[in-house]
Amino acid sequence: MKGKWTVLFWWPKDFTFVCPTEIAEFNRNYEEFTDRDTTLIGASTDSEFVHVAWRKDHKDLKDLKFPMLADTSKSLAEELGILEAEEK
Repeated sequence: MKGKWTVLFWWPKDFTFVCPTEIAEFNRNYEEFTDRDTTLIGASTDSEFVHVAWRKDHKDLKDLKFPMLADTSKSLAEELGILEAEEK
């Protein structure tokens, strides 16, 4: 996205108990990011199908204004140094 900032944030796994509060907080502040020419993208190594199920299951995730990236190959997470050694 030329001319914009991008915030790519990660969580360990979908259906974890702490992560939805953080993801929902990004969503509540979505306009603050867009007002600053910033694109939000959330990500985990779970599949797009798990993302959809989690969004349907959790009330705070139903109406997210940004995409959830599914890094199922773990290649991006590995390249960025996000994964713990035992997770590779």
